[in-house]
Amino acid sequence: MLTNSFYETRAPFYDSVVGDGREIARATGQLIEERRPKAKTVLELGCGTGSVLKHLSEHYDVTGLDASASMLTMARDTLPEAPLFQQDMVDFDLGAQSFDAVICVFDSINHVLTFTGWRRLFSRAHTHLNEGGVIVFDINTEAKLEHLAAGPSFVHEFDDNLMIMGVSAGYRGTYLWNLKVFEHVE
Repeated sequence: MLTNSFYETRAPFYDSVVGDGREIARATGQLIEERRPKAKTVLELGCGTGSVLKHLSEHYDVTGLDASASMLTMARDTLPEAPLFQQDMVDFDLGAQSFDAVICVFDSINHVLTFTGWRRLFSRAHTHLNEGGVIVFDINTEAKLEHLAAGPSFVHEFDDNLMIMGVSAGYRGTYLWNLKVFEHVE
């Protein structure tokens, strides 16, 4: 599992780099609608800054969970009324709370590096699902990760800042993401 410090330092730049979450929320909402048309409640694992939940909150009662305190601080600014919890997505426990849909988007599940971790995550998600509920997640496939690792680092300019990102093959099927953010300071 990725350490919290990774996102603690990147939280202020996260939405500027990855976008406002509208398209992912639209696609996720569409999947929920197709498979659970009467869904009313959504839990997002790895909710980050709340950008996806913000858009889903137009149609659902939303709850978020993230391991990063800095990301949750930003999510609280975005969604002041939504329940937000600081917990690890692999071992989370929200007591008796249950949801019509549990989602994990922005490839967040890629942070879970073991099959045992995946089993625990899906078990915890299942425990928090209402009967007939759905789990929606996305993932960076091995082919996509291999493609990224084979290519050069790339530069992304945002606001007055700069991010350089490179991906390399790691040990035993893992991939290492090297992100450097250069913040423009007066």
